[in-house]
Amino acid sequence: MGKRLFSLILILVAAAGMTFAQNKVQVTIQCDQTGAKIYLNDNAVGYTTPNFSMSVFPGTYTVRIVKDGFAEFRTSFTAFQSPITIVAHLAGSPSTPPPPPVPSPSNPGIPVPPVPPQSHEPSYQFNVRANVNGAQVYINGSYVGSTPLAIMLPRGNYSVVVRLDGYQDYSRSIRLNGPYTLVASLNSYQYSVSISAINAPNATIYRDNSYVGSSPYRGTWSYGSYMVRISAPGFADYAQQVFVNGPVNLQVSLTPLAVNYEIKLPDDLYSSWKHLGKFSDVDVYFDGTKLDSLRGSALPGTHHITLKYRDLRLESDFVLPAGKPVTIELSLGVTVY
Repeated sequence: MGKRLFSLILILVAAAGMTFAQNKVQVTIQCDQTGAKIYLNDNAVGYTTPNFSMSVFPGTYTVRIVKDGFAEFRTSFTAFQSPITIVAHLAGSPSTPPPPPVPSPSNPGIPVPPVPPQSHEPSYQFNVRANVNGAQVYINGSYVGSTPLAIMLPRGNYSVVVRLDGYQDYSRSIRLNGPYTLVASLNSYQYSVSISAINAPNATIYRDNSYVGSSPYRGTWSYGSYMVRISAPGFADYAQQVFVNGPVNLQVSLTPLAVNYEIKLPDDLYSSWKHLGKFSDVDVYFDGTKLDSLRGSALPGTHHITLKYRDLRLESDFVLPAGKPVTIELSLGVTVY
């Protein structure tokens, strides 16, 4: 019995958790009158101030808005996931009978007939979807929300504009006489983009980690923000966030990386150095600095090397290329490979 009761409690707790796990939908009522009473499925839920907001579980509901002296507003809507806005107009014929007319002095016995009540236009759910969420929606020139949008509108003709920075406006005229969903396809503006690495021809260019070409690069990109990375052997990667809202011309100078080198002495000098185990008779200078090792690293570019051996002196300039280790061979000249 205890185990059954415990299992039943677990089932009830799980069911309650599933019920509360449903996402509620925000419903906003925009009314032209303050103090009107709002009924949801014939249950009073509040008053307009003049607007009113509430959260409901997904489903279909009936809304009534009532105020003395005005025609009752009634509509229904279906809540899914998108927020819903209901526009209620109460201005019009009174919902309560008008007071008896005062007899006319010229015809005291004949009452003046009351003005017949105006019929209330039904409202329908109007949905706006777009290929980009967050686009602004304007109906008859007034902002009503952003995509995805669900709104209740009376039957009639409407001009709809969907707008977002970086995209061309989407415009459409509709005749609303029932539930309607408008799907807007926004086209992004395109801009020219030029990128070049001044000191690294043929450097590889990436946009959001995807290869787009090599330096110098020319292309057309959509409006938006991108991470640009430029990579070349022997240079540190260059990265920059680029916001494209017009033509872009990006020119950069990459930072070179140090190149490992090894100096190769002439055979007889090398044998002498190897036998002595030190530079006792041989002195090598790299850019004016005396070396104590035949291996080292330096930045790419032009360098000067000097070799002194007793009465022999050899000097020369050479270019250290970027991208890979090199061997510097000293003889009657300097060979780098």
